[in-house]
Amino acid sequence: NEPSGAGDLRSDFLQSLPPWTGCEKLLNRYWDFFDPLYRIVQGQESIWAEAKILHIRLHETHSATGAAKDLPDSFLMKLGLMLALGGALSPNICDELHVEEASQYWIRLAQSWLTGQREKETMSLEGLRVFCLLLLAKQTTRHAAGLTWISAGSLVSAAMSMGLHRDPAKLQGITPSEGEARKRLWAATLELTVQAHLDTATPILVSTEDFDAPAPRPPGEAGEDLQSRLFESLPLRLRVARLVNGIKGPSYDEAILLANDLRAEARDVVAFTQGLSKPRSNRRESFHSCYVDMVFHRYILMLLQPWMIKSRDDSRYYLARKMCTESALVIASYATEHGSTE
Repeated sequence: NEPSGAGDLRSDFLQSLPPWTGCEKLLNRYWDFFDPLYRIVQGQESIWAEAKILHIRLHETHSATGAAKDLPDSFLMKLGLMLALGGALSPNICDELHVEEASQYWIRLAQSWLTGQREKETMSLEGLRVFCLLLLAKQTTRHAAGLTWISAGSLVSAAMSMGLHRDPAKLQGITPSEGEARKRLWAATLELTVQAHLDTATPILVSTEDFDAPAPRPPGEAGEDLQSRLFESLPLRLRVARLVNGIKGPSYDEAILLANDLRAEARDVVAFTQGLSKPRSNRRESFHSCYVDMVFHRYILMLLQPWMIKSRDDSRYYLARKMCTESALVIASYATEHGSTE
C-alpha cells in the first residue's frame, strides 16, 4: 500500500513491522554488513533497546499510537530503512514477512516523510541520517530503482547547510563526541554521493577543496576502522569521478596513471579490510573485502572504458583493454564465488 497521510504515518509504519524475531535478524544484517562501511546510525545499543521495547509495547497494548508515543518519527524511519537494508542481503531470512515488498514500502514511507511538511525535524542531523539511509537503500534495493528524484546532490547540499563539511574543531559549541558524529555523517555523505554520481553518470558537485572535515576516528576502543580507511581514498575516487563524468575527460596517459593508483589503493584497502578480521574470520569481513575490491575496480572500468573501445582498432590502447579485462574478471570472480550463497 502507498503511505497514508501525515497523521497516519506512524500507524502505517508500526503495522508493517514483522515480529521481533524477524526484526532482530534484519537488524543484525544491517549492523554486521552496512554499519562498518558507513557508520550512519549512532548508538547501536540504544537502537536495539528502543526497538525491542517498541515491539513489547505493540504486543502488550495492541495500540500502534500508544506503543510509539515517546519515539520521534526519525527513529521509526531509521528503523524501517535499516530493516530494508538488512533484507537486501537476506531476502528470505524472515519467515513472517515478504521482505522485498516490505522494504519497498519502508523506502517509500521514508521518502514521503523526508519530503513532507516536517522541515524542522527533517533538516537536522537525525533527518540527514534518514536521508543517508534512504539513498543507500535506493542504491542497494533493486525494487526502489525508480525513486531517483531525491538525489545525492540534495544530500550534499543539506549536509553543507548544517556545516558538516567543516572541521568541527573550528566550530564553536561542538563537543568532541558531537564532532566525531558529524565527521562520520559527513564521511557517509561523501561515500554515498560519489557512488551515486558514478551510477547516474552526472557531474559531481563537490571536490576536496570544498571541505576541511578530517577523517573520523575509529569508534570506541577500536584501533582500526573501515570507514576511516575508505575516507582516506576519497580524494582519489572523487578526482576520478569528476573526470569520468565531466565534460572534458582525462588524457590517455593521465587515465592510465590514475588506474594504476586505483589498483594500488584497492590492494591496500583490501589488505586493510582482511586485517580487521584477525584473529577470527567470518562472512562479514569476506563481504567487506569483496565489496571494496569491486568498488575500486569499477572505477577503473569507468575510467578506461573509452580507450578499451578504441583498442579494438588501435593497438596503442592495448594496456587500457588489458586493465579493463582484469578489473572485469575481478568483479566477475566475486559474482561466481558468492552467487550461490545467501
